[in-house]
Amino acid sequence: MKKARKRKPGTGHSVSYTDAQWAQIKAWAKAAGMSASAWWGQCVTTVDLSAPEKTAAPPLVLDEEQQRRIARVARELAEDVDDEVSARFGALAVELLRERLEAMVLEGRREEALEGLRTVFGEERAAVIEAAFMPETPATPELPGERPHDNRG
Repeated sequence: MKKARKRKPGTGHSVSYTDAQWAQIKAWAKAAGMSASAWWGQCVTTVDLSAPEKTAAPPLVLDEEQQRRIARVARELAEDVDDEVSARFGALAVELLRERLEAMVLEGRREEALEGLRTVFGEERAAVIEAAFMPETPATPELPGERPHDNRG
């Protein structure tokens, strides 16, 4: 029988991974906007433990081939859509992105928004999106009945 270890209350626990495994865990956590510890804890606590032991758990993320397959199917579906529907969808996507980025800036989460853009779009495209949707000084909305101010005193 194994001897019980005496631990002080609140003492943490640890697990071991190879450097490559840990690098992947940290990358997934960063993409989720979480610390590696918090992300891993969330993953572990949401595993379905009622599944039979011999059944492999579903992967936590899509592998490269799965991502490419989804992109390929989306492209094929998009080819079947007429230009008007495609344009309306594109305009809606742009507005949703604009609204979310503006909200994050107003919430004081500009850097978090930029990091997300860099992760998804890459450095160059993120800079273009930032310039278009995240001006340094956000425009102040006009109140109904208010006239724009001019400098003619």
